[in-house]
Amino acid sequence: IVIIKDISITTLVTIPEGKDITLDIGNYTITNTSTNNFYNYGTLRIHDGTIRNTTSNKGAIDNYGTLYVSGGLIEQTGGRQAIYNLGSLYISGDAVLRSAAIQRGAVDNDDDNATIVISGGTIETTSADSRTGALRIVKGTVTVTGGTIISASTSSTKSEKNEYSGAIYNGATLIIGTKDDNHEVSVPVIQGIA
Repeated sequence: IVIIKDISITTLVTIPEGKDITLDIGNYTITNTSTNNFYNYGTLRIHDGTIRNTTSNKGAIDNYGTLYVSGGLIEQTGGRQAIYNLGSLYISGDAVLRSAAIQRGAVDNDDDNATIVISGGTIETTSADSRTGALRIVKGTVTVTGGTIISASTSSTKSEKNEYSGAIYNGATLIIGTKDDNHEVSVPVIQGIA
């Protein structure tokens, strides 16, 4: 699907199971001001452009299928996560996933079978009041071999925001870096205040 102009939508777009969609957004922006931008149950590939959600308590993409993000900006400015992952999510290249969320981070992994593989890109929260970091791992498995994870949290004490602030909140399985014959191959950049 090729986008040829900026688009403002107010309804949810659902990618059904069995569909394989590549969004070619180019230099344009898809903005939703009423509900989630996308529910993905199939395979969705994003490599450029901007997907923005400005709705309070609605995410930009809820992923139940397979989502590849290799470029572009996925942004949630209304206080929820950019991507809520219950499927398989692959983040690479120069993708930027950004949220102003106080809770749930910019990317939220929240199912026992959910997986995220991060080999590039940037995941960041822009709120100084962030309580769950840029990457929130409640369930499932997350592997980070590259990229940058940044939290803007300025919380200095647990009682001020709680113990979950920082770049990553991990309540499940987190694998950082890779090794080959005991030699470090890749390590991501992780910045945040715990």
